Amino acid sequence: PSYSLLYHIAYRIHKSSIVCFLSLTPHYDSIHYITSSTDNTIKLWDYNFHLISAIHTERAYSTCLIHYKSEYVLSSEGIYIYGYHLRLPNKIKYIFRGHTDMILHLLYVDDDVFISAGKDTSIRMWKSNPEIVVRYYDGHYSAVRKVVKVYNERNYVSYGDDKKIIIWENEQSSAVNVMDVYYTC
Repeated sequence: PSYSLLYHIAYRIHKSSIVCFLSLTPHYDSIHYITSSTDNTIKLWDYNFHLISAIHTERAYSTCLIHYKSEYVLSSEGIYIYGYHLRLPNKIKYIFRGHTDMILHLLYVDDDVFISAGKDTSIRMWKSNPEIVVRYYDGHYSAVRKVVKVYNERNYVSYGDDKKIIIWENEQSSAVNVMDVYYTC
């Protein structure tokens, strides 16, 4: 099924707006898609978009999801990141603490590492065992909206509400280039 078709099916089934849609490639068991919504649920779907299970959160709704360590989904919920096992979806395996304002973006790096960015102007690289921050990227003065991996996988690029695009050198956690952006599309 097409992405737009799946999005519309999920929208009809959630009780509220969808915040994040994740397609698992490769899929995990029979789980092909994961959605989160402002109705405080994260739902796991099969290929034909039949509901497999739902995770009910009592925290802030999930702003972003990433597939992690093949059998977990990480969900940013307010200032924390929760790791749910896909076979036992209502059991929390990981809790990552450190942000002081809402987390806006998660980026998968590898099976043991991911990056988070948030309204608190911070970018953090996390490792899961134990749940620790291994790097801080400091340079934005306003909310950080997104972090992406550059093709060579040694650098990252972030942008934020401060109208800055920053290229980061991963090993040193330092800014390689800072660009001010005054016009946006």
